[in-house]
Amino acid sequence: MLQNRLIKFFNIAILSLVFQTAYCQTLKNHEIKLSIVEGLGPGGITNMVISSLDKEDKTTQKLLKDYNTDNIQGLEGKQEFAYIINKFQFYYQAFKNGDISKEYFYDQANKYQWSLEDSIYLSKIPLKNVIRILTGKKGGDNESYICIVDANQNGTYEDDVIRYIPKIRSVVEENISPIAVEVDFYRSGSIRQHTINIIPSFGYQGNLGISFFSFYLSRIKYKGQRFIICSDFLDRESVYIIPDMPYFSQIPRSRRISDTGKVVLLNDTLNVSYNKYNNTIILTDEHGELAEMEIENAISAYKADVVNINVPYKDIQGNNLLNDESESLDKFKNKWRLLYFWSDNCGPCIQSLPTLNKISRYYSKQLEIIGIVDIFWEKENFIKILKENKVSWPNIETPKDSQIRQFYAVQSYPTIYLINPNGEIVKNYLNTAELEDVLKNYLKN
Repeated sequence: MLQNRLIKFFNIAILSLVFQTAYCQTLKNHEIKLSIVEGLGPGGITNMVISSLDKEDKTTQKLLKDYNTDNIQGLEGKQEFAYIINKFQFYYQAFKNGDISKEYFYDQANKYQWSLEDSIYLSKIPLKNVIRILTGKKGGDNESYICIVDANQNGTYEDDVIRYIPKIRSVVEENISPIAVEVDFYRSGSIRQHTINIIPSFGYQGNLGISFFSFYLSRIKYKGQRFIICSDFLDRESVYIIPDMPYFSQIPRSRRISDTGKVVLLNDTLNVSYNKYNNTIILTDEHGELAEMEIENAISAYKADVVNINVPYKDIQGNNLLNDESESLDKFKNKWRLLYFWSDNCGPCIQSLPTLNKISRYYSKQLEIIGIVDIFWEKENFIKILKENKVSWPNIETPKDSQIRQFYAVQSYPTIYLINPNGEIVKNYLNTAELEDVLKNYLKN
């Protein structure tokens, strides 16, 4: 049973964003707005295959315009790819600017089954709406493909970073960092700039694809219980509404709710009205009355604005799950402490255990790692995970003390804090990939 559950970790969807509640507002006649956040959405890891430019029709090739690739040196077998984020918007703005005929635009609308009435949600002004990627091989290297993504969409690859292209399964196994790409969206009559996170990768049969590490999210509180409303970046035809949690495995597609569907929350059947163009949702009861709930405004913790640094930590006490001995943060005063919030249902957390073991051994005299774990499955299975991964540092089950959870603002896993020997939080919301470099700056072996 445990093995079957661990297989799901490769499809894990982590809310790689920690939230601070800036305000709660009771909604009686207001739409719920979904915002773009970082992380894998409810669909888990998906690889959208994209076409090379030479596979597009002549009109689309002309609209995409040529990039000058001659000045990109040391790259052999160059090939360009383009992913149009919103084809409806792409062809509509071309039509409105006189770049394509009405007949061609109508043909595209018929091909993709767009409703022309929905063009009221589109911008006549051209948007940054296409992800352009240049691929090739380094001279003398016939194995590794590399790519350059026009991340700021300024019409050139010259100011962008060269990256190697992993295979789709390596996206998870190697903890590869996404590329931040600037895009425009047209919402409620105005153009809004956003950053989405992608990883180009080779999918099945060697096709180039894009994995998206951004999705749409909002949190609500209904009758005192919090729920997540989320939608995949690619699948904009439906939403999911599930109980709030710091993580979620790939959500079954049977939980999808169409643009006009129903959801049961706390035994209440609510009607769902979803506008995919404005990213808004309205929930009404069985009588058609607007459901009363609270919506929580969220702020990204990547700006380190949830728990401030250079403030004293709060002690956490409990029994070590490995040996049942009493443990606490206070027990390791006068040492550096790495506070690691995680769960047995978090794939990336488990994949990071070897890195943490390495750090624990290397800095054994100066640093103590303390795991604060949220056990999702059976405790026996969690202990088995610790033993299989040769974890020797203490792990305490997440305390039920709401003040502790509120102080550390843990709503995504893993969440990592670094505490100095003076008892001050010096780093917050670290990710595992940067841990070794951060520790080198603070500790000397």
